[in-house]
Amino acid sequence: SLMAMSQAQGGYAANNVVSTIQKAYVPQEVISNTKFLMPVSVGLQIQLPLSNRVSAGTGVVYSMLFSHYDAISRDETRETQQTLHYLGFPLNLYYSFLDNSKIRLYGSGGMMVEKGLYASYKVMENGVRKTNGELIDGLQWSVNAGIGAEFKANNHMGLYFDPSFAYFFDNSQPISIRTSQPLQFRFEIGLRFHL
Repeated sequence: SLMAMSQAQGGYAANNVVSTIQKAYVPQEVISNTKFLMPVSVGLQIQLPLSNRVSAGTGVVYSMLFSHYDAISRDETRETQQTLHYLGFPLNLYYSFLDNSKIRLYGSGGMMVEKGLYASYKVMENGVRKTNGELIDGLQWSVNAGIGAEFKANNHMGLYFDPSFAYFFDNSQPISIRTSQPLQFRFEIGLRFHL
């Protein structure tokens, strides 16, 4: 009826009212983009020999997971940076295929349980920056398998490379690269000391 009145009267005010009402009922289109950056982990592990070829390893691993989320709509723009902090406890078995004075080649497999420590958020909304955070509930469980090589500098120290695959189970954790792509390729590098 408002549109008929505007057409009959030819008035600009009625046309503006109709235009405003029509915009209110047009669903908003939200354009969004999510990027996951490479996770970063540092840790300390020990291996205990069970036989000449088999050893067990455990330790502690600290991980940070980064996500970037952009959302643009008719009424607002929002940019969110998320950082998740985890502390993990792995348990792995190692089997040596080759072990001499220069090099050690081995396969590995095991699991890890991680406790989420904190989730921090930096939000830029319509030009206003806000920061907040929250504790992460629950535990993150994962399994892993891979191969590795250790190049021995001497009897007490070596440089190792551990490429592996890990699968992260759905444990109701915050959205991250692990929830989006639960099967992950990992590459670990470090120094190994023999006591």
